[in-house]
Amino acid sequence: KRRRPLLLRCPCCCRLVKEKEAERRKYKEAQLEEWARQFRPDARDARANMGALKPATMGAKQAASDAAVAQPPKTTDMTLPPKVGRKCRRFFARHFTLCILLLANLAVGAYGFYFNWGKGFNYWFAVAKTGGYMLDLDLSLLLVPTLR
Repeated sequence: KRRRPLLLRCPCCCRLVKEKEAERRKYKEAQLEEWARQFRPDARDARANMGALKPATMGAKQAASDAAVAQPPKTTDMTLPPKVGRKCRRFFARHFTLCILLLANLAVGAYGFYFNWGKGFNYWFAVAKTGGYMLDLDLSLLLVPTLR
């Protein structure tokens, strides 16, 4: 629940989220029942006789195989596949300087837009000043290596 996007945690969406959770829970129960009917036809009898002891003549191998068959399929979290996650981490690790530059541009652009909003004829003035602030930052960073 804590990995949900912020929009789904809003109070206005709470009812919708609860309905979807109930729908998902019913779907999972139906899947497990279908699995039990398909792969273990005696599942209803097994639920009724949970406390019943198994015959002593049953071998250890058969008991282990029954235990392996009795496990329902595992559910997985909704995450990125490992290969995609590795590639994303590798990209951001290799291009760390680019990420910092993008964040700095966004910060300077937000500063320029905020302090120039409403000072011109229309909002395009603030957008133009934002672009100018970002260009000033980038060109000043380009000038630093040439000052050696």
